[in-house]
Amino acid sequence: MVFFADTLTLDAPKRVSGGYLAVRAKAARTGVYDYAGREVDPDNAHGLRDQAVVKVLRDEATVFDAAAVRTFIGKPITDDHPSVAVTRDNWRDHGRGVIMGALRDGDHLAFDLLLMDGPTIDKVESGKRQLSNGY
Repeated sequence: MVFFADTLTLDAPKRVSGGYLAVRAKAARTGVYDYAGREVDPDNAHGLRDQAVVKVLRDEATVFDAAAVRTFIGKPITDDHPSVAVTRDNWRDHGRGVIMGALRDGDHLAFDLLLMDGPTIDKVESGKRQLSNGY
């Protein structure tokens, strides 16, 4: 299992009906990423777990793979990274919104988010610009 702890960088938040917040988030990009070894090899199956930095290439075919992109739609958004994956059993504890759509935005994969948690909306409106997908 590989755990990539990516963040979502938010653009142009907008209030919508019900007080929710709609926002576009840049989720991933093509290119080389730096990860801690424990993120890419937590079980040390490839001998990378203890490496300080592991470089991972995310090419266009990987970032924009249509089947992979569709798996994000409907998944929860979290405020920072929970220590566990968000599932049906714990989404009430971690979910702060949902991914409504996914599309290519230049070299980035972008998500259309709907934030539904009041404290998280307040943080975003006060300047917070990074969230996480709990997936």
